[in-house]
Amino acid sequence: PRSTLFPYTTLFRSVTGVTVNPVSTTTKVTLSATLGSRTLTVSVVLIRPWQSGDKITLTPSPGPGPFYGPSLGYEYLVYLNHPAPTGGSALNGTVTTNHPKAVQFDGNQVNVTAGCNNTSVSFSVPYESHPVHATVTVSLGGSTATVSLTIEPSLASVTLPATIVGGQSATGTVTLAGAPDRQETVFLQSTWGILTVPDSVTVPAGQVSATFPITTVPVTSDSQVNVNAWHSVSDQTADSVESNTTDVIP
Repeated sequence: PRSTLFPYTTLFRSVTGVTVNPVSTTTKVTLSATLGSRTLTVSVVLIRPWQSGDKITLTPSPGPGPFYGPSLGYEYLVYLNHPAPTGGSALNGTVTTNHPKAVQFDGNQVNVTAGCNNTSVSFSVPYESHPVHATVTVSLGGSTATVSLTIEPSLASVTLPATIVGGQSATGTVTLAGAPDRQETVFLQSTWGILTVPDSVTVPAGQVSATFPITTVPVTSDSQVNVNAWHSVSDQTADSVESNTTDVIP
């Protein structure tokens, strides 16, 4: 509309009846409003809809990896550099991998709702005993994006002495299901302060295990303590979790 009326005592008013037509290129539009001698302007950028050949970006969540199994909580976020066309059905495509046994998608369909520019595809990782180097490919609306991902061997066990005399030190061991092709960090946590372990232990590339120190304090009765060990893709995840128990005794 070319004008609008402000009812008496009204401080603001919504302008209705604005029509936005499709654009073939990203277009900046300036709107102006004049009241008396004062004119205010605002700019709006109209983005053209998706076209075949536009860019797709794949971002792993919760982090870039490597990934560890068994885990069900991974996904790839799919971003389009232009929104799916409005006024019709969703933009449909597929997701594939060259290692379907290691990268297990919930389904092979990818759907972006009309007017949106993103979606996600979920996948799980099984227990692995050797490194897997895979690719993930999303084909959507005439465009394709491929990314690489690595799955390292799962954590097999954390080993502790059956008993430790309180006040004495001991050694624990973390063991992977196979030798990784990169240095791996395994995080550690004791469930009781009478027994202390380091925050993490490093398994060198090509090795399957690493030891870590255990310290204890004197106790007056048998006390059972758990030690948890896990891989982590990011600070928010705990993957491939293992635990074991020891008795701290007087």
